[in-house]
Amino acid sequence: MDLLFCNDPLFISELSVIPPFSTSDHATILFTAFVDCCLAPVDDSDVSFTSNCDWDKADWNALSQYFGSIKWDIKFSQCTNSNELFNVLQTKFYESICLFVPSRNYRPTRRSGTKNVPRFVKKLQDKKLDCWHDLKEESSLSNYIHYRQSAAAVKLAFLKDNYYKESKILASNNLGKFYKHINSRLSHRAGIAPLKDSNGTIAFSDRDKADLLNLTFTNARTVDNKVFPECQSNEHNNRLDFVVFNPFLVESKLKKLKTGSTPGPDEIPSLFFKMLAPKLAYPLALLFTMLLHYGTVPDCWKLAIVTPIFKKGLASNPENYRPISLTCIICKVFESIIKDNLIKFVSLNQTLTHAQHGFLARHSTTSNLLECLNDWTRRLEEGLDTDVVYIDIAKAFDSVSIPKLVYKLSHIGICNPLLSCLTSFLEGRSQKVKVGRSYSSYLPVISGVPQGSVLGPILFIIYVNEIPDMSEVGDVTKLFADDVKRYAITNNTHSVQPGLDRLGQWCRDWQLNLAPTKSCCLKIKRKCNASSDGAKPYTIGGHDIPYVNEYKDLGILVDDHLSFASHINSVISRAKQRVYLLFKCFVSRDILLLMKAYVSYVLPIFDYCSSVYSPFKLSEIDRLESVQRNFTKKLNGLCDLPYDERLAKCGLVSLELRRLRKDLGLCYQIVNGLIALNFADFFTADTNHRTRRNRQKLKIQKMSHVSSRANFFSVRVVPVWNTLTDDIILCGSYKQFCKLIESFDLSPFLKRDWNNSNDSTGF
Repeated sequence: MDLLFCNDPLFISELSVIPPFSTSDHATILFTAFVDCCLAPVDDSDVSFTSNCDWDKADWNALSQYFGSIKWDIKFSQCTNSNELFNVLQTKFYESICLFVPSRNYRPTRRSGTKNVPRFVKKLQDKKLDCWHDLKEESSLSNYIHYRQSAAAVKLAFLKDNYYKESKILASNNLGKFYKHINSRLSHRAGIAPLKDSNGTIAFSDRDKADLLNLTFTNARTVDNKVFPECQSNEHNNRLDFVVFNPFLVESKLKKLKTGSTPGPDEIPSLFFKMLAPKLAYPLALLFTMLLHYGTVPDCWKLAIVTPIFKKGLASNPENYRPISLTCIICKVFESIIKDNLIKFVSLNQTLTHAQHGFLARHSTTSNLLECLNDWTRRLEEGLDTDVVYIDIAKAFDSVSIPKLVYKLSHIGICNPLLSCLTSFLEGRSQKVKVGRSYSSYLPVISGVPQGSVLGPILFIIYVNEIPDMSEVGDVTKLFADDVKRYAITNNTHSVQPGLDRLGQWCRDWQLNLAPTKSCCLKIKRKCNASSDGAKPYTIGGHDIPYVNEYKDLGILVDDHLSFASHINSVISRAKQRVYLLFKCFVSRDILLLMKAYVSYVLPIFDYCSSVYSPFKLSEIDRLESVQRNFTKKLNGLCDLPYDERLAKCGLVSLELRRLRKDLGLCYQIVNGLIALNFADFFTADTNHRTRRNRQKLKIQKMSHVSSRANFFSVRVVPVWNTLTDDIILCGSYKQFCKLIESFDLSPFLKRDWNNSNDSTGF
């Protein structure tokens, strides 16, 4: 019996029964459900004509000639402000698109994403329907056989069609099509869930959702109190007031644009600028220079289309969505050049704190975590515990006070006209939220740096640059953008509470709101120590900070004993799930296709911060390896081969060897200063050159009685590094080093002999 339940008889309409799905013996119930979101009108007023352009058939040669014939100096000389300058350029863009970019014959509709069924499959589906009706009229054996045969034929036809499409993707050697094919199957985008406002009213339609989200995003902003605290000034007395926009530099930026990036409010895609980079480099460089001269940016650049991204928690709560701004492509190029000069300036003046690891070159989550673990494991070796306080700043990027940010920029040496231009970029902004094909109305943005912009991250880390200074002697602060953690490295009686009080006061002065309910304290302790249940909690903002047994620190589950057992379990679980989904993605079992998918979608799960969590227990090494064992065993023709032969056939190495190579690569970066980790904090050079092997030998650290320290990165990698030869470590480049490591025999340092292993360890 096939049933359909609902709590409202008016909710369901046009109920009918159709043939079973595929070869199932359960009939399918087809019905139409009427809800508020289905009745909402589709807003086509915001659809630009460029969204209907067929860019694959654009006449790029004609476009190039068109822009090459324009006298930009004369055109721009007639303008008196930034808006007029941009309008001249934008008008020419739209004129050229109308002339040389053909339009499609259709406009996007609500059903435009429906999958097209091939004609031969549709015929078989019709035949299956006829056989099903015959079976319902006369339940005979012959009719049943005919129906089962037709159902099997439809299923086989779909398999053949999918196999044909997958073969075309593989033969095209188009990486973009390959990723699009997998992403469409690995992730399901269902849009935005029905949202509930503070009054309990539920928003069903896309337009109502967009309005509610935009109101939520803009209400979370900070109104400046016009009180400016003391701020660190530029000790070097250097100034940055102007940026040179060279046409060659602009052209290189245009050529690096990603063609798949979403356009901003002007609806002009990045492909347009990338294909016409040689011809548009000069007018854009001229435009940028004149904008800097005026000290303002066009009003169009201050508009943003916000895409809401769900974070976690209840999907019906609009507070659980993050706004990502889509701005004009030209504005991003302008920002990118300014950002390069800004980073160069603050680096030259040593303005930025060394505790910041986010959005900066040579910094990463790995560098952040390794610095922390180096301190924590050393304290455990000394018999000391460590209280690590994780501090959460509520809506940090959206809460930045623009007047205070401009005030801080002026103190580090940013002067007019650049300061005026940055002020114009930040002030007077407006945004609208897009949900489906519906848009909210524009609302003003009174604070924050736009998330999704190029300048936003660097401006934010300048704003929070003083956080590490708001501490006591002996406190250590590590930052990754707005992720803050603080701990002490002095004796075990030292408390970070005074430093937390100073940090709380600094946040109040600079109008950043802390989230005590999202903050926590992790006590890293020796296993013999008692639990932290009776310990006095730290406080921040008048609220107690709870103790936890583990915390997800930059994507790594760190527990109170630094065993990483929970994180390894999480890695195994996610990798297994991803392998399963990959086999569900593809009808064919082509080894090349599946291997490309495995390398792109599964190996990054194992590789992320592998130098941080790399296991030393044989059981954990085997469990991690079992994922790759199982995957290679499922490939056609490889089931009966030993594991080492399967790896050779697939061009893979064991995960243990892969992690060891990652460790050596990171060691090479530290030794040669390619990553922002201080060599002296991790290694000590061995000055004894009488022994053989390389001339960059490191001293082997004494064996620790604490397992987390004995197996820490800087301890376990030194014996392996010292066996490398000079032609490897003195190769001159990181890329060449990684290539040479692949041919070096590292098997003596592996805990498992993967060349003689059986497949007894399964999923």
